[in-house]
Amino acid sequence: GKTAGGTVLDLFLANGSLLADGGGSRVLLRSGNGVNGVHVALSDTAIMVYLDQKGSLDLRVYAPGASPALVKVPGWNATVTVDGDYLLITGSAPVVDRHTAGGNRFGDAIVPVKGGKTLRFSSTHPGTMIASAFRLDGRLVWKSAPLPVRGGSVTGIPCDLGSMRNALVIVRVEVNGTTLAQSLVRVVE
Repeated sequence: GKTAGGTVLDLFLANGSLLADGGGSRVLLRSGNGVNGVHVALSDTAIMVYLDQKGSLDLRVYAPGASPALVKVPGWNATVTVDGDYLLITGSAPVVDRHTAGGNRFGDAIVPVKGGKTLRFSSTHPGTMIASAFRLDGRLVWKSAPLPVRGGSVTGIPCDLGSMRNALVIVRVEVNGTTLAQSLVRVVE
């Protein structure tokens, strides 16, 4: 996605390792490892990278003038450096201790449950939660009813993504109207 002036706002890549501009003259996104899906959201102040892949993190993102300190890759231990107009994002996924994953140690996080009928959301904030799922083109495909959530707990979110088997969606969770977590989720049976 680009502005009318040609500034890149969003990059989406599924089942691949390279995304280039229309003429193929400029690499916009390259992964050293093939990815199931990646969404890069660029703004003036921050870059968010949502990634669905196994193995180590090895991305090259076209982002002229971007600050490595403002890059976030939820769920990954990422190191970000600059190489000309590109950000080099490397690292690995953190090891999750199953005994403490529901506590505040890991912050707000979305975990899919096999079958696409439930999501688990670990929240550090109390309030009213709403979860939404979007296709990679940004189209809303599902939204939950408002649910109460307690800070420092894991909440099960009943969802109906069954019609999207083997699809990749962006799941966003808001608490009290503020987005606290967003992740790429592959819906599997």
